[in-house]
Amino acid sequence: MSDTHASPAPALQVDGLTKRFNGFLAVDEVSFEARAGEIFGLLGPNGAGKTTTIRLISTILSPTSGTARICSHDIRHEPEMVRRFIGMLTTEM
Repeated sequence: MSDTHASPAPALQVDGLTKRFNGFLAVDEVSFEARAGEIFGLLGPNGAGKTTTIRLISTILSPTSGTARICSHDIRHEPEMVRRFIGMLTTEM
């Protein structure tokens, strides 16, 4: 018996996301996905690229290469639609 229910697209899909600042590699080909309802965290030491990754996903920064999709909307080609699906609050200490 086959399952006729297709798995829904991930709520967040990140593919080869990379960011360079003046030759400095801040994010290096990061890929992951998260489904609706999952709790997902980015963990790593200071300077690992966590904040830069979030800024890329939320369209605050543009990636050097790679992309991400929020609810199937591409951060590069549909930034306005991406921002409709996210909420973010940051603080600088």
